[in-house]
Amino acid sequence: MCCGVWFTSNQTVFPLVTENAVLFRDSGESVTLQCSTAECPNRNENFMGLYLNHIFEKPEKVLYYYQKESNEMVTPSEKFKNRIKTNGSLKNNTITISNVTIEDAGLYECSYRNVLEDIKVTCKVYTLFVRGKVPLFSFKYFAHCSFLKGGSTEVERSL
Repeated sequence: MCCGVWFTSNQTVFPLVTENAVLFRDSGESVTLQCSTAECPNRNENFMGLYLNHIFEKPEKVLYYYQKESNEMVTPSEKFKNRIKTNGSLKNNTITISNVTIEDAGLYECSYRNVLEDIKVTCKVYTLFVRGKVPLFSFKYFAHCSFLKGGSTEVERSL
């Protein structure tokens, strides 16, 4: 599966294409994502920061990993703060999100940024599907959708 991504340089947008890995997890499991500059279409050795973004209804930052002087710093967002573990370096990092929920489903993109040249490159895109129960509220009805292992959906309604 493939998807289009882009990077900007001096306010110019350049379309690129990267592979999209599809992952399936059950609610409560962990998922591991690999972010590496080796997978970047434009291998620029001057990358200063790694963004892992989650895109579902709207883009949200999962974490920002950057170098400050000789130290590497990780700043996870509040939603993922206690569920993120990283292993590796800025240019080759394994990111594990534990205890995934239905709300964690969606696209995850690993992007590297070079602030000096104003370049941001998306290097890897993951699509995460999470199976589990989701409460849906509609007027008097309380519905649960269960995503079953075969890909089918089961809906329960009660008054």
